[in-house]
Parts: sequence; C-alpha cells; structure tokens
Amino acid sequence: MNAKTRIPASFTQRLRELRRQLLGWTAVRGVSRWLTLIVGILLVDMIVDRMFSMDLIQRTILLVAMIAAAIGFFFWRVIRPLFMLPTDRALIYEIESKHPQLGESLLTATQLGALEGSDAGSANPKGVSNDLVAASIEKGFSQSADLDFGSVLNDGKRRSYLVRVALALLLLVGLGVGVLTSTFLGTWFNRNVLLGDAQWPRQTYLQIAGVNDGLLQIPRGADHRQVVEITEDSRVSDVLVSLEIENGETRMIQPMKSTGRSGGREHVFVFHNVSAPFRFRASGGDDVTPWVDVELVEPPALIDLQLTTTLPSYTAAQPQSLMGSGPHSILEGSSLNVAIATNKELSSAVLNHDSGQLVLQPVDESKKNFAITLTSEVSSDSDSQSANLDSGLVLRGGEYQFVLTDTSGLANVRKSKFGVSVKQDKPPTVRASLLGISGLVVPNAMLPTAFEAVDEYGLRSLRFASQWRTPDMTDADPPVSRDIAFTSNRLPESSPLVSEIDEVEVLDLQPLGLTPGASLRFVVEAQDFQPSGEGIGRSSELLLRIVTPEELRADLLRREVEQRKAFLNARDQQVDMRGELEEWLAAWSENDSTESFAASQEAGLIRLLRDQKGLGTMVDRVASRFEEFLVEVKNNRIDESEAAAGIEPQNRLMARFDNGIIQPIRELDRDPIARATRQLDAVRLAVSSGENLDGAVAQSLAVQQEIVERMDKILAAMTSSEDYQEVVNTALELKADQQRLRKDIEKSLQPKDIFDEEGLEDVFDD
Repeated sequence: MNAKTRIPASFTQRLRELRRQLLGWTAVRGVSRWLTLIVGILLVDMIVDRMFSMDLIQRTILLVAMIAAAIGFFFWRVIRPLFMLPTDRALIYEIESKHPQLGESLLTATQLGALEGSDAGSANPKGVSNDLVAASIEKGFSQSADLDFGSVLNDGKRRSYLVRVALALLLLVGLGVGVLTSTFLGTWFNRNVLLGDAQWPRQTYLQIAGVNDGLLQIPRGADHRQVVEITEDSRVSDVLVSLEIENGETRMIQPMKSTGRSGGREHVFVFHNVSAPFRFRASGGDDVTPWVDVELVEPPALIDLQLTTTLPSYTAAQPQSLMGSGPHSILEGSSLNVAIATNKELSSAVLNHDSGQLVLQPVDESKKNFAITLTSEVSSDSDSQSANLDSGLVLRGGEYQFVLTDTSGLANVRKSKFGVSVKQDKPPTVRASLLGISGLVVPNAMLPTAFEAVDEYGLRSLRFASQWRTPDMTDADPPVSRDIAFTSNRLPESSPLVSEIDEVEVLDLQPLGLTPGASLRFVVEAQDFQPSGEGIGRSSELLLRIVTPEELRADLLRREVEQRKAFLNARDQQVDMRGELEEWLAAWSENDSTESFAASQEAGLIRLLRDQKGLGTMVDRVASRFEEFLVEVKNNRIDESEAAAGIEPQNRLMARFDNGIIQPIRELDRDPIARATRQLDAVRLAVSSGENLDGAVAQSLAVQQEIVERMDKILAAMTSSEDYQEVVNTALELKADQQRLRKDIEKSLQPKDIFDEEGLEDVFDD
C-alpha cells in the first residue's frame, strides 16, 4: 500500500494555506522595512542638503546613491526573502513547537508518510509492520485535524509591520502633498529629485553677473572683471564675499573687493590674462552659488587695416595708402577710406571718436570685411565728398578706435586704433635775395632777384608785390602798391605740376616811374592751386632807397676808396713779409750752428708761409668786391648814362674797374702770390736739408718784390680811377644842376595866366 494515499487532502490544503500566509507576512515585513528605509533616506537627504546647500553635482551623486540604495534594499529585503521560504518539514516543526500536545505525532506521520513536498521517504522502516506505520500516520493526522496552522505566525509582528507600511505610505503621501504646498518641501524636491536650481531660504543671496545656464564666456587672453552682487531681497548684506576657483587639480579661495556701489552690495574680482578654462563659485554669508564653468572664446580682432586717402582734385595726386596706425597727417579736403578685415563674423563694427560713433558697413556677405569713407570739412568739387559731409561722415583730427562685436555679443579685447591729424595746405615757401644790388638804386635800375619757391602740391603763379613811398607823402598816406607778374613764368596749370622752382627774375624799376628819395620794398609771391585762393607764400621783404645817379656814383666812390685802403693794407703786409725774410737771411748768415738755428726759426717760416697764403685771400676779396661793383653798375644802367654824357668807352666806370683793377688783381693772385707761397715752402725745406738755402731765399725775395711792384701799379690805377671818377661825378652833377635850373626857369617863365594848358599838350611844338 502506498503511504502517500494515506495523507489526508485537508492536511495538504491547510499546509498550503499556511505557506500563503507566510508569503504575505514576509512581503509585508520586507515592504515595511523598505518604506522605512525610503523615509529615512529622504529625511537624511533633506537634513544634509539644508545644512550644507549641496551643489548640483553633489545632489546628483546623492540622488543616484539614494536610488541605488532603494533598489538594492528592495531586492535584498523584499524580493529575496520571498524566494527563501522554509520547507514543509520546517513548517511542521514550527507547528509541533506551537502545539506540544501533539507529542511529535504529526512530525512522525509526515516522516513515515510520503507527504508532498516532504523530504521523508515513502518506504516503511525496516522491521516495522505496515499496520503499525499506518496507525502512527493516522494518529498524527487525526490529532492535528482541529489545529490552526496559522497560529504559528506572529500576528502581532505582522500587524506592526502593516502599521509601519501604513505610516510610511501616509508619510510619503504627505510628502507629495507638501511638495505641492510647502515651500520647504517644494525646494527640497526641486533641488534633490528634479535637480533644479531652487535655493533654500537664507539671509543672504548672491548673484553672479554674466552667467548664462551655468556658463560664463570670457575672451581668451583678456582681463575679466567679475562682479558678484548681493541681491536686494537679502536680509543680511554686510558680509564678506569670496570666490572659490578650481583649475584642474588646484583650488583656491580669493576674497572679493566691494566697489561701493549699490549700497555696498556689489563686489568685484579681476581675472588677469585668462588663458585656460576653469570654474568658480561665490560664497558669502549663508549662501554658496552653484559652480560656474568658464569657457574661453576667441574675441573678434582686426587681421588687416587699410587706410587710403584721396587728396583734393586740385593737387592732381593719386590716392595714397597709409601704413600703420599713425597718427597720419591728412590734407584738408581729402577723403579717408577705412577698410578692415576681421577674424570672425561680426554683428557690428564701430569707429569711436571724441565727436561720436561712426558705423562701418559690411562689404560682403561674410560680414568679416567692413569699410567707411570719411571726408574732411573743407569744401571740395567732389560730389561723393559733399555727400559724405551731408551724411555726417566727417573726418576730424584725433584718435579713432575700433569697437568690434561678434554675433554672440563679445567685443574685441585688443585695442585697435589709428590716429589722424587734419593739416591745412600750407602756402608756398619762398626765399629771395638781390644779386649785384646794394641798398641804393637809381629809378631805372634792373634788380636781378634770385628766388626759390617750393609747394607740396604745385605752384600756379609767381609775381613781385611792391610798395613804395615818395618824399612828398605823409605818414598817414597809404603807400603805392603794384603787383608785377614774372615775365619768365614757366608754371603749367595742369599735371604734371611744378612743385619747386629755383631761378633768377629781373625786376625793372623803370616802368614804375619812381623818383629819387622814394623808399621801395618788395617781396616775391608764389601762389598754389588752393580753391580758396589763399595759398600765397611771400619771401622776406627786400628794402631799397631810390637815389639819383649822382648819389649812387658817390656811394660807389666811397666804397671804392674803402677797397683801395684794404688793398693798400695788403700791399703793406707784403712789404713787411719781405723785410722779415731779409732779416731772417741776415741772421742765418751770422749764426754758427746751422742745426740749432734751423730748429729755432722753423716756427717763423711756417708763420710767413701762412701769411703769404692769407694775402692771396685778401686780394681775392678785394677783386670780388669790385666785381660786385661792376654788376651793380650794370644793373643801375650807369654805363648807359655815361655813354649819354659822352664819356669814352675806355674811360667809363665798368672799363676802369675791369681792365685796371679786377683783371690785374686776379692775375696777381694766380701767378706771383701763388709762386711766392711755393718759394717760401722751398725755403723751409732748404733750411731742413741745409742745401742751396741762399738760392731759395733769393728766389723768394725776387717773387715778393714782384708782388709789391704789381700791387703798386694796381694802387696807382685805383687812385687814378678815383680821381677821374671825382671829376666825372662833379661834371655830371654840374650838368644835372644846369638841366634842373633850366627846367625851373622855363617853368617860371611860362605864361599860365593867358590860357589853361589842360588838353593842349600837343598843340604847340616843343
């Protein structure tokens, strides 16, 4: 007979019911523990975050840890126990323990029978009768028929676990309601579950300027001024604010300085030369801001600057490129084209000047190339320049600085600028001097004037501007003025223009009708091509006094006497040098020691040699002065007046000066004076060598004697010229006096009371 059939079905059913009750009990216990853990974790999270105000990373780590702990605890305390329930045999042992009156009969019955799920065998014990086994099984099951197997479970514990579950669920529901209604719980939920930016209520609130979604962009290589402000809703604002800076493995805390603005709520710290990414956060009072990541961006910058100036049309100049940042000097009326190229796309490019801002316009779709044209305020014949002036694009002197802004709003860090100075078109520079003219001239003189005129952009015209006053004018009378154009004007009025001229122009006084006693002053004027007509440059004034030919001859005679005296002084020096050389030769003959005498007289010979050279300079100066007299005589047309007076050509002033004085002096300087210098040098060499000294000295004395004789002839010619000139001057003065007297007599005898001679000049024959 199979023992399994002898186990009642009711017993098996009751054992299964116990197992289900045990499963539910285990589940309630696990859930209660798990919910208790969840509530505890959330409570600890609230306390930690409220006390330490964790940042986002810390809150994220804690949230992950809480979720991991909840999941792990759920599997460990809820799921795992459900798969580790006791066997039927263990349950029967628990039933036997709960009901001692069974006397282990139920345990014996299950061991002898083939209870489903039991680990006992179904065979009868060896040597035991089947009847005895059946009676034991029957007794065990019959005694347990009325027992409550569920009583083995601890109902009190189960109820406590249910209460714990209910309380935990109630707390969680209350937490959900509190999240929606309570500021505290809502802040915690936002920070620690949603990982939001909500802040715990505090007395001090900090705000970092310039941060966007936890990111701050700083131009690479720039100095960044970071501002942290204590907000107005802070109850405590008098706190120290500092920055915690983290760069790789290093972390430092830097105090911030109050700027004194916003009631002391604004604090600042400067990051110098930022060249690597980092992050920072601010702390002050009971507030600590979230970490801010610093991202380095390339600031906009100029990679090319082109400045091109176009000069006014009257200059006939080509556009010019200006190199560098200047300052550049630009002519009034010019236009300046400013073209730039940048390293990145820009939203705007502005030129800042003291007078305002000028906006550059993009020249292509890349928005990396911009340009603007500025024009100075002087009027011009260019329509484009006039349009620029009307639009306010005026070029002024000073510094221009570029402000470049890229599409993200970032401005340039490096200051890019250029300087401009607007210059006026200076009038021409003019220099002038008279050639062969002293301060006295006759009314019909010709005035050779050497002039030099220079203008940067071209010369238009040249002229003499003269003024004079006659003896009969009072100080209140204005002087007579007259402009005289150059007769040899070679200045074109079209390109290529002449910007520099250096020539000689003759001013003829005869057409001016000047009279002796007048004072004449004149300048050389040069005019450029300025449209305003104000570009006129003037030389320094040249002053002259108009005299009669007689007065000029007398002045020439006076100067001639001065030069004769200078030449006489040179002749006396030559005589003295000859005498010194003779004395030296005599001393040489009487001296016994040739070597000692030569050494002592070396300095004297060198001095004689130097004086002989100086003599040549003196006579050359006299000849040059007489040549100037010749030019002055020619320019004042004295030779013409002497010819009109009937003086023979060989006796005229120019011939006497040239033939009797100037040419002999030039020949004297070229031959004997130069020869005398060489002979003195030969004497010095003969003294050093001691050979043929007498011959060298004799030759030197002969040459010096020749110089003295020729100088005496020239002095005689000078004296003769002076005497003759005095006679000529006296004769010419007498003739002039006779002419003036005759005119005065004729004028006094004219019968003016008979009729009015006005309009009858050509009626009677003179």
